[in-house]
Amino acid sequence: MKLATPLLMTVLIAGCSTVSQDTQSKVVTSTTLQMTTTTKSAESTNSTQATALSTGTLAPTVLETASSVSTITVQPKNVSTTASTPTTVASTSRPKLSVSQTTNLNPNGTSVTVRGSGYDVSKGVYVIVCTQAAPGPQSTCVGGVNIDGSSASSVWINSQPPSYGVGLTTDFQPDGSFSVVLLVVAKSGALDCTVVKCGVVTRSDHLRYTDRTQDVFVPISFNTNP
Repeated sequence: MKLATPLLMTVLIAGCSTVSQDTQSKVVTSTTLQMTTTTKSAESTNSTQATALSTGTLAPTVLETASSVSTITVQPKNVSTTASTPTTVASTSRPKLSVSQTTNLNPNGTSVTVRGSGYDVSKGVYVIVCTQAAPGPQSTCVGGVNIDGSSASSVWINSQPPSYGVGLTTDFQPDGSFSVVLLVVAKSGALDCTVVKCGVVTRSDHLRYTDRTQDVFVPISFNTNP
């Protein structure tokens, strides 16, 4: 009976140990299943989110960003085109003068038609025969300047003459042109245009004596054996 009791206790202890191991195993197994289930749920959730990322509402945002970048890259081209627009500057030129006859003129007097264009109508001019115009003092002219209308050797053109010139001047056309008849002679005082180079010229009248912007020279020559 004494031997039987320890043996019985050993069997009972072994049985409890087995039950305890089974219970722990079941618990562990249950925990493992829960973890597995949780892991699978997380994977499923991640998979669903990944699918949403590839096909959901974020895709248009990426496209819109790409579109914005594309628009920005075009702007430098527009700036370059505007900058290359070139800018234009108006130029100025001297008036033009023509004479109906410039060679083989009678030194004692030949009537010619003188036409001008491109003149400043606010500046009066003389049409006269002078030595060649050059920078500096006014050139010497045949017969001098005629401001009293007593000589046909010069013509005073002024659309707005002073009071003493009214009736003695010829007006410019509105576009700065004119046409007059001039008596061309070769000699006056010490000036002899058969010896020195002369021409039909325009130059500013005595009201703007130092203004050389209206100077134009058309060379002429005379017949020395008329």
